Amino acid sequence: MKVRGCTRLGPETLAGGHAATWARRQLPVTNRLFEMLPRELRGLIPGIYKADEELEPEELSQRVCDFIDACLAVEEETQAGEWMAEARRAIAVHLATNPDMVYDQVNAPRGFSPEYLMAGREVASVGGGGGVHLELGTWKAFPPERARAIAEGEGLAEFIRLDMDAVYAPEVVADCTSLPFAEHSIDRIASISLLEHVAYPHAVIAESFRVLRAGGAMVVTAPFHFVMHDCPHDYLRYTPAFFERVCREAGFDRVVCESRAFGGLYYTLHQASKAAVVREDLAPDEATRMRRLHASIVFMLAALSPLDSKFAGGGGQFFHSVSCIAFKPGTHEPQGRERIWDRPFLDRGLDLLACPECKLSLVREGDELRCVHCGRAYPIRDGIPLFVEPEPAELVTGAPTGSDTPST
Repeated sequence: MKVRGCTRLGPETLAGGHAATWARRQLPVTNRLFEMLPRELRGLIPGIYKADEELEPEELSQRVCDFIDACLAVEEETQAGEWMAEARRAIAVHLATNPDMVYDQVNAPRGFSPEYLMAGREVASVGGGGGVHLELGTWKAFPPERARAIAEGEGLAEFIRLDMDAVYAPEVVADCTSLPFAEHSIDRIASISLLEHVAYPHAVIAESFRVLRAGGAMVVTAPFHFVMHDCPHDYLRYTPAFFERVCREAGFDRVVCESRAFGGLYYTLHQASKAAVVREDLAPDEATRMRRLHASIVFMLAALSPLDSKFAGGGGQFFHSVSCIAFKPGTHEPQGRERIWDRPFLDRGLDLLACPECKLSLVREGDELRCVHCGRAYPIRDGIPLFVEPEPAELVTGAPTGSDTPST
């Protein structure tokens, strides 16, 4: 289950027999969860959903609890990985009567401050008119079709995907603490759940400031309450105060942060619960029951997350992530680059690139990019420049040495 980019499940999705399959697998259960809920809670749960039909509060609460009871009652074994997919479909069957499914409801941004909303709208316009967007740490979240759709929808000439691993087929393989781009070449930079994997985040922020054009924007989202997850390492967690201070010290003149974009206590518990994994050494029957119980609790917490608004301050001291939008000083002007994606990236974007060591221009020589100043060479494989595998400058014949090489 993902927080972002969740697939919408509508009635047409459920028409293929999943609902009937699930119904056949339900068994009678005594001591139903619904009967154990406090009455005041039974009446609060329905506020989560927007149903086309009017449902009595307890009727919709019953749906929530029926789902959990059904999860606990299923006795058939399923292959690894299938149960969660079945449960995801089942929650749509039990908790929704229209295409606005529970996961769309839960994951929809809520409680954004007016200042953050305004900054977000401004970011959406940055890069329009043939600009360049740079996405850091793309992993598998930005397949080519998604990148193109974003570019076409927002008037971008380029949507450059950067990752440290070539297996994800980005446009550029590089270390985000030393960006291989020329100064003032990028209109906006974004990253999602990247900075926790960077040991020196100040370098990423400083490099982002360097490559952004006047009036450009950096957009960062980083987890706060979340399990340690190596990729390959997990280093830090961030508060709004960190971004507000470090971004301004880097030169950004306007910094807007939001720490409650996805709710408070219940949502945070929901996200944290998804990261837990049942032990592999349990007996098969016990492991199956435990996985069902755990997944049921995860779904229940998701269903309860809109109740975060009932806590003082919206439960704001419990937050899942921190988002930051930082603007570089100056007035942004459109670049006016042409979108010509029928040509390889290096054919259309070489002028945007620079040596990550000395920050000066690169030229293409066969299957390498070579720095015109320090002489370092970077291989090109399958059309992707690999800036994580440079040829040392001292091994390059005729490379400048000593005082001729700028300090890094």
